This record gives sequence, C-alpha cells and structure tokens, in this order.
Amino acid sequence: MFKDQKNLKAQIKLHSIEQVGAKFKIPAREIVFYQKRGLLSKLAEGASSFITDHDVARLKVILAGKRAGLKLAVIAKMLNGKSNTRLEELENLLALKNCRTQINELEKKKLELTEVILDLERSCVSLNEWQCATPSPSNPPAELKEKFGL
Repeated sequence: MFKDQKNLKAQIKLHSIEQVGAKFKIPAREIVFYQKRGLLSKLAEGASSFITDHDVARLKVILAGKRAGLKLAVIAKMLNGKSNTRLEELENLLALKNCRTQINELEKKKLELTEVILDLERSCVSLNEWQCATPSPSNPPAELKEKFGL
C-alpha cells in the first residue's frame, strides 16, 4: 500500500496483527477479515501484517459495534462518516434495545450471585461459631488441615 514502508514504520507506530489480536482477544484472521472488507488499512512487510494506531482505534469501534449487535455494513458507514438511512436507524435502535436487555439479564444474575455469596458468608460465620463453641478433643491431623484449608 505504501512505497517506503520502512520509512513509514519509523514515522507511524505500527502494530503486528498478532499482537493486536492478542490484546483484544481475537484471532489475527479476524483483523485480516476487516482489512479485506476495507475497514482497516493493510500494511505488510514480508510475511508480517501491521495496522496503525488509527486502525487500532477503528478496531475498537468495530468490536464495540459487534458487541452491540450492529451489522458490519452499519459499522462501516459509521466509521466512514456516512449518514444513516431510516433502516439503519431502526437497526441501531434494535441493537440498543438488545444491549439494554443483556445488561438487565446480567444485573439479575449479578443480584442472584450476590445473594448466593451472602448465604455462603452466613454459613461460614455459622460454621465458625459452631466450631468455636464445640470443644475439640485434639487438633485435626495436618493432612486434614491442608486438605480442607484449615
């Protein structure tokens, strides 16, 4: 894409697609997919592919849009600054509704888990009180202490 990539590399910070993929927990081939679709620029040096800081920022937008349920075509138009059609606006509203639904479901699960944690903490307190109130004829063997984390 660029004539003098070595000179460009000195001027612009480049990131290997493998490193960026690892950072975002996505396979490098997913970045190549976005490059082939024209969403990210493609820079190559030998067998290695790179993306710029600008493309890393674009990738963040792409991944956020995907998590929100947006279609890649809608994300591409957002990245390229093209205006939305009515259909795209409706798609965005549906994606937003989907996000809110997922947040609500996760909040419910969070509440359930908090209740379970509180129940377990109460059980630990009760067991600890019972253990303190019950006279122990001797200390348990070391292997039992280690096995049960006592």
